[in-house]
Amino acid sequence: MSRYKARICLFCSKPYSPTNGTQKYCVPCGPLVIKLQRKTWYKNLKTLNPDKYETIREKGRQKQRKWYLSMNNEDKVAYMEKTKDARRLRRKQEKLLVLDILGNKCAKCNYNDDIRALCIDHINGDGYLEKERHYEFIKEIIKNPTEAKKRYQILCSNCNRIKQDDNKEYPTATRLKEKYNRDSEKWLINYYQGL
Repeated sequence: MSRYKARICLFCSKPYSPTNGTQKYCVPCGPLVIKLQRKTWYKNLKTLNPDKYETIREKGRQKQRKWYLSMNNEDKVAYMEKTKDARRLRRKQEKLLVLDILGNKCAKCNYNDDIRALCIDHINGDGYLEKERHYEFIKEIIKNPTEAKKRYQILCSNCNRIKQDDNKEYPTATRLKEKYNRDSEKWLINYYQGL
């Protein structure tokens, strides 16, 4: 039993028994509130004092660099494998979430046997504009599912390829000009030679 009177959490509005006299949040809400406060503090710092924000970020980068360089090669390999696995898992979870939002099966043939064969397709065929910001548009789908259902659909790989051929959804010279806002034919020739 706590020697302090029961209080109501300022974050979740549930009663709790505090462990000290200055505690304002219950035990589950405490870390969440601290994270939110840090995020808002960094956002405000970025807009109000960008120089200080950059110095703080640079100190963090230097600290991480120093830590990484102090590791031996075996630890570095293990660390890289661990981060790769975590990235793969996060991407798979995001894909599963997006598939759940958009219907979990091909919009044309209802295929849903293997999620590796399902693709996120742009209904209007403007996917070439979002090619470079892949994870941003996935986050947009997760944040605004109702808007996402108007712009995106799930297609199996076969239906997606057929749709691309039927609608001529591939980066032609005019689309590349439009995307990169380039007028010179020389630039396009250099671009295609680089492929």
